[in-house]
Amino acid sequence: LGKGASWMTPRVDIVGAQETEPHDREPARVRMDEWMKGEIARLLPTHWKLVAEKSGETLEGLPRGLAFRVLESGAAVDLRNDDQTARLTPDQREALKAIGIRAGRVAAHVPDAQKP
Repeated sequence: LGKGASWMTPRVDIVGAQETEPHDREPARVRMDEWMKGEIARLLPTHWKLVAEKSGETLEGLPRGLAFRVLESGAAVDLRNDDQTARLTPDQREALKAIGIRAGRVAAHVPDAQKP
């Protein structure tokens, strides 16, 4: 694995078999890349929805920014140091909950990222 555009989209490279032709290596690399995307989608479904399906784009304002922060952090965001006047309304919390993000007064997190 190599560095991709983000931590959710690593680059898959084939190590070894340098003597094979590029037209033989590329289908194998594409297959491994598709497998990796499938595994990420299976293990981190909420993150995958935010990245691939762009479910966070249905949000506006504070919830959208919070969804982006959770995605960038990987699992959770501490809200204790945030501006006290900018709090989520119950409707905004429900919108986040609909895409798989739980938000409270202290933190916002993705529960499926914390399962063993």
